[in-house]
Order: sequence, then C-alpha cells, then structure tokens
Amino acid sequence: MNYISLFIGKTVMLFMRLMGRNANTLPGLIIERINKKYLKDSLSKLEKGVIVVTGTNGKTTTTKILSSLLEGLGYRVLTNQTGGNYVRGVISLVLDKSSWTNKLNYDIAILELDEAHGVHFANYFNPTGVVTLNILRDQMDRFGEIDKTAELVKKIAKKARSFVVINSNDPRLSKISNHLSSRIYWYGYAEDLKDVFISDDQHYDKNVKYFIEHKLDLSLESYSKNALNVKAEKSYQLPFNLSGSYNALNIVAALTALKAIEGKLDFVKIEKILSEIKPAFGRGEIIKLANGAKVQLQLVKNPSGFNQSLSLVNENNFDKIGIVINDRYADGRDVSWLYDTDFKNLKDNQVFTSGIRYLDMAVRLKHQGIESKNIEELRNFVEELIDLKEDQSAIIYCTYTAMLEVRRLLRKTGVSVEGVGL
Repeated sequence: MNYISLFIGKTVMLFMRLMGRNANTLPGLIIERINKKYLKDSLSKLEKGVIVVTGTNGKTTTTKILSSLLEGLGYRVLTNQTGGNYVRGVISLVLDKSSWTNKLNYDIAILELDEAHGVHFANYFNPTGVVTLNILRDQMDRFGEIDKTAELVKKIAKKARSFVVINSNDPRLSKISNHLSSRIYWYGYAEDLKDVFISDDQHYDKNVKYFIEHKLDLSLESYSKNALNVKAEKSYQLPFNLSGSYNALNIVAALTALKAIEGKLDFVKIEKILSEIKPAFGRGEIIKLANGAKVQLQLVKNPSGFNQSLSLVNENNFDKIGIVINDRYADGRDVSWLYDTDFKNLKDNQVFTSGIRYLDMAVRLKHQGIESKNIEELRNFVEELIDLKEDQSAIIYCTYTAMLEVRRLLRKTGVSVEGVGL
C-alpha cells in the first residue's frame, strides 16, 4: 500500500508542478485520506528519529539553525523549514524527498509544527524529541486563549520518546515539565536579560516579574550585534549573524537540542557553522537591490513578536519603514492584537502602510501620534519602498501572506529573491 501511495502522491505532485502550482499541501492531503500508515512507516526509517520544534514564536528560525548545525556535522537532515508546518505538509515533504523506490535517504528529521498541528502529528508518530520555545498570546481566532495553547504544547511534549527541550524562563513551559517522563534539557537566559525577554503576562501587567531559575544546560549570558555569549560547562563567544534578541535565544534553543541529540557540543565546529547561517526567508531576510540598497523582511503575527522585532529600528538606521497587514486565515483574521503592540520606536521615522488592513494599521499608528503614508495597492507600496539610494536601507514588517506577496512582487521587479514560498 505504501508503494501505491507513493506513486499516487508523487504523480499528483508532478502534475501540479507542471501546471505551475504549489505542491506543498494537496499530495499530502490525498495520502492522509487514503493511507493513514504512510507517514509513520516512512519516518520510522530515519535512524536518528524525528525532532519537533514548536511554540508561538521562532519555530522557522530555530528549525533552520538546528538543521544547519546537524548538516554541518555530517547528518542528512529532512526538514520543512520553509513552510508546510502541518501533517499534510509533512506528508508532502516526505513524498517529495522519497525516491520512486520508496527510499528516504536521510538520518534525521527536524520538523517545525505549530501547536495545534503538532498534536495531530504526534498522534500519527511519536517524535524522538520535542523542542519548546515559548507560549505567547497569538492569533486567538485560530488558537484560542493562551492556556489552551499551553495544553497543546504539553500534549506534544508528552509524546516525546527520548527528550524535551524547555525554555526555563517561560512560566507556562516550566509548568509543563511536571507532566513529562522524558529527559528534560533546560535552556534560558541570564538574569541580566530578564527585562529583554519578558513573559506574555508582563506585556499586559508591568508589575508581573518572572525570572525562573533552573539548572540550565545552556544559558544566554549576553549578546551584541555580531556576537553572543553562551554558558554551557563554561562560557563561549559565538558569531551572531541573525539580528534581534529573540534570535539570540533561538540559537541557544537549537544548541540545547543539538546537545540532546549528540550528547555533547563541539564549539569549534559550532562556531564555524553559525558564522555561515543566514536568516530564514521572511525572518530578518535581507534582500539586496540592484544598486546595493538593502530591504529587510520581518514576519510579525502577535504583540510579543512585533514588540521584540521593533527593537531593530533602534539597532539599525533604516531610511524607510513599511508595515503590511493582511487578515487572511494564515495571518489571523482578528487584527486587534495590533493595539497590544507598542510602536513608540517608529516615532520620527518615515513609515508606510499597505496590505488588506492598511487603514487599520494607519489608525493604530495615529493613536500613538505616528503619521504614515498609506498605500492601498501593494505593488505601489513595494515600488515606493525599494526606491532607495545605494547606501540606504528599509525594513518591511509583514504578516505571513503579506510577506509572501511582498517577496513575489520584489521578484517581479527583477530583484534576486529566493523562490521559496512564492
């Protein structure tokens, strides 16, 4: 039955691509309906098993970092770091990467899965390990209240056969540890950074103070624009090519997962690998224009993530700042979360808005005394943003579907943009 499923899935995938269609979902959906055992049977072939990366923010970047580290150490890594973070997406990935003789020539899978689809996946296949990043208030129309999200993450973590990596400083993740039988690997940050990585509750109540101490396997001691200091059995300085405090912590999460997989860390090799890692698409991705000007794309989807990524405005001297807000299903239909985001960093900057909810964004900015240039047509917005001189730069904050549209429009203007996700 698996050979028949493989043939059907790969044939559908081939025809879709010949028609110029994205084949990330439909082939997997078909196989999910006709052969419930296909995914489990395929992933069981992987000698080092399957690692699931889940949590509200940072899944794509952490998945890419961990995959890059493992590949740098000689592993053949199967990963969905460019999207498809749901069961049918994983099935499509497996179909695509399997040979026509049903061989899956990989050692380990590192899979990004959102909290809801992660539970669905874990019911199909018990992962070897689970990496948990954070639990923050996210798209309520999709995930509901934050404590429900915590329950979803707990269900995924309980399915881990070998280990669970936990962010010690997330209060809801720390509580999950009480329900686990697998070995726990803890990571977190030094107390000096507690005002940088604030918990979800602190976004809504400044009197809430969290700093949870555990005996950490790895800890983020400090970070700067080009380097970060990590404490394991001793302190190490590592290159930091990914902008933003949140990415410093994502690196520590990936390193902790690597320790869980390998048993030890070779920091000489790690330093070399990290020096070559580039941002995942749309997550701080920097696109160079023909004249040398730079456009940075930054995905936003909830108040915590947006607040943290707005710090980039202070760290960089951007000439133009764009915000593109869509409200399609993948973005979250409810955009009221924009009022829990603090845009004070944008004052005295040239700000442009666009996207389906561009006027909502303009009103939100106006509430904080920030004037913006509001452009309904996204094509016109992109043309305005990339009209930069060779020594200038811009950042575009965008929701998920908006990010894909911006990348596609940039590509149409002749800019070299990786085709992933288009």
